[in-house]
Amino acid sequence: MHRFFETTFDEVHEDAFAYLMAPPEKWNNLEDCISFPCTAPSNVVLDFQTTTFTGDVTPSTRDSDFQVISNNVGAADSFDKCVEKESWNSWLCTNRGNIGVLFFRALDEDEEDRSVAPVYMTDDESGYANKMNSFMDHMWDGFYAGQKHRSQFQSMMQTDRNYTIEYTSTPFDNMIYEMRSEEGLSKISVKYWTAGVYAIYMDGEKMESTPWDKAAGANAELTGVRGCGENRYIGGDNILEFMLTPYCRIEIKPVDAIVSNVRMEWTMDEFYSSGGTTSFIDRVSSALGIHAS
Repeated sequence: MHRFFETTFDEVHEDAFAYLMAPPEKWNNLEDCISFPCTAPSNVVLDFQTTTFTGDVTPSTRDSDFQVISNNVGAADSFDKCVEKESWNSWLCTNRGNIGVLFFRALDEDEEDRSVAPVYMTDDESGYANKMNSFMDHMWDGFYAGQKHRSQFQSMMQTDRNYTIEYTSTPFDNMIYEMRSEEGLSKISVKYWTAGVYAIYMDGEKMESTPWDKAAGANAELTGVRGCGENRYIGGDNILEFMLTPYCRIEIKPVDAIVSNVRMEWTMDEFYSSGGTTSFIDRVSSALGIHAS
């Protein structure tokens, strides 16, 4: 996301006002971007504030505050207060503060060698759908490309909505997420392929998950009251949910632990006649392969 303040456009025609390139198909190769062109150019947000226009020739828009965003069909056309500008290969938005970019990157040791793309970010309510690729190969080994692709992604977003992220292969254990915008509060739901336990940190401090809801049999739903970093893990569905606010960066780390939810039904007499707490602990620890202590 790029921000511009107090910009003056002097004698600028409508057709010369802006142009954002689409990712060229020639990027789709083993040396640059695998399977489909890298998608950073499809997720550009230019945010203009306190803008002025001078001269006899001016573009159709003369708003002081506006955004120019990539022509990313499936994403741009789902945003409020945005119109397509064909000559710009872009969209013009007057949704100040609520158009931004979600930045996220893997921190695992194999983040340049293992691909999780395509990554899908969706919002069923608005119809938003964005398919992302990792960054382009960025090094050379003599005469050959290094075959290294940074697992870093950016997705333009309307920042007062909730989104789901799904990776094509096993997600990385260690990740950072940051919403880059002026305003907004978004819930991000990340789908995991296997069960696990994850902790969320903000500024090095661990953010506790929401309290346990006995009626729901799960951690309480996110409300946004606790702001950035509010989180919960939905067991069974293997979904990690967290809240993001502008320029708040969170880090996700795996936790070496087992979290379980056990439901049992028998009478007190039956429980204690079968060995009570001692036998119960022994059986559970045996099933989990851990020491009874």
